[in-house]
Amino acid sequence: MTKSNSALALTWDQALAWRLGQQLLESPGTDPVRVISKIGGVQTQVASSATQAVTIRSKRLADIENLLWEKRRLVKTWAMRGTLHLLPASEIGLWIAALRQRPWKITPAWERYHGIKRSQLDSLTGAIPEVISGEPMTREELNAAVVAKTRDHGLGEALSSGWSQVLKPAANRGLLAQGPPRGRNVTFVDPGAWLGASFEEPGPEEAMRVVVERFLDANGPATVSDFARWFGVDPKTGRELMTPVVENLLPVEIEGYQGFLTKAGAKAAARTKPAESAHLLPGFDPYTLAPLSHREHIIPKGKVDQVSRAAGWIAPVIVDNGRIVGTWETDDGSIALQPFGKLPRKTISALQDHVEQRYHGLLGKSIAVTVP
Repeated sequence: MTKSNSALALTWDQALAWRLGQQLLESPGTDPVRVISKIGGVQTQVASSATQAVTIRSKRLADIENLLWEKRRLVKTWAMRGTLHLLPASEIGLWIAALRQRPWKITPAWERYHGIKRSQLDSLTGAIPEVISGEPMTREELNAAVVAKTRDHGLGEALSSGWSQVLKPAANRGLLAQGPPRGRNVTFVDPGAWLGASFEEPGPEEAMRVVVERFLDANGPATVSDFARWFGVDPKTGRELMTPVVENLLPVEIEGYQGFLTKAGAKAAARTKPAESAHLLPGFDPYTLAPLSHREHIIPKGKVDQVSRAAGWIAPVIVDNGRIVGTWETDDGSIALQPFGKLPRKTISALQDHVEQRYHGLLGKSIAVTVP
């Protein structure tokens, strides 16, 4: 990205304060589903973390299970980066239209690792809409139905994998999503049949425009590479997907860093005052996950490994005025803070208030905050 003389100039204090607001961390929303919509979905590899991420952005406890399986206002499916996400059911057509554009690079190494050839993967994906319906099927039931349909018993082992990698291309085409658990078993459904109505998809360019703008409005200022990583594609593909959208964005410069915001976002960010707040964010929180290029500006040098840990684990973090200043964990009904340095009394007091206001009902009625 080249430097622009017309770029909007912001300070990091302004940019982070704007992002805190856009992430609904300063002022929570009224409806958990709208919260998820505004921040561009919530990763839900760890269900409890996803519930916390939504609840601390909502004015009431987010009953994710009820919204998923009873009211069916949410859909749980593999989306960005091939990871499980919560998405609004009313927007599933938008997300599928965007995710269809995410290429799946099936290399010989990928085939060897997953024990399935590209031709078999195509056969599997083609069989899914013929065997799945609105009635939840366990992995074993789906496995048996696909093998019976394709008569390819070699698919059985690949389908039995707990990582479900071979099902993700089908999910990105809107052919299946997760259904309600049956005991300890995951189930799968046809999302359209499960929701009781077929969903309409916008055109690919329109879908990508909305998704790019949604990403930037929740996570910007951000770069093309930030978007590519968040969406789950290589930088070259990310740039190609963003090309029709870039002309509607504004370049932003933050103390030497360059990124993009939407035009409306840039105007709002320019008016933003530095934050005076403290937050405890759960593991895999959207604020921590993206954008990657912000990390060197919001995490102290040498501390990134304590936030982004081995095997892709993203720790719960302490955020002070938009910057990550430590991690935390729960222990016997209390929250143990693990700051990177000494926390001011003002920050500790703000964190205690934050816990009372946002985590009440999530971690217990009375939660003590302890500092080493």
